[in-house]
Amino acid sequence: MNLLALRRWCLAVLLVAGVVANAAETLHVYVRPGCPRCAEAKEFLTSFATERPDVVITLRDIALEPGALTELQELARANGISVVGVPAFAVRGRLMIGFDGSEEAKAAVRALVSAAPFASPPEAQAGEGVCVTAPTTCTEVPEATAAP
Repeated sequence: MNLLALRRWCLAVLLVAGVVANAAETLHVYVRPGCPRCAEAKEFLTSFATERPDVVITLRDIALEPGALTELQELARANGISVVGVPAFAVRGRLMIGFDGSEEAKAAVRALVSAAPFASPPEAQAGEGVCVTAPTTCTEVPEATAAP
């Protein structure tokens, strides 16, 4: 390999490494129409997007988007979560279900994205903050959980 080819190869490796290092994090948020907790989550995500412009936020509507509910159920299963509800937040295969608009819930989303240990908001654990995944009504689901 001549010197010019070696320089080009090294430059290509550095460029690829830089792109990977600067790749944006993606936060998938599972929601459904008529869910008041989802509306609260969306409101928070507006300010979170300003706070963390490096995070790409993708809303996944389980009622309208084919496969979104199945994807959410698979994520829950992989994280050992038996009760699936919305809103649900997923990043890098980690999943948090529930959002009640409290500072604790907001901190839990921030921790999930930053890869820090997190816990479901206290109310979500007590049966509030989560809507069932059925698209007809919003019924609070008991024992919403988050994966460690």
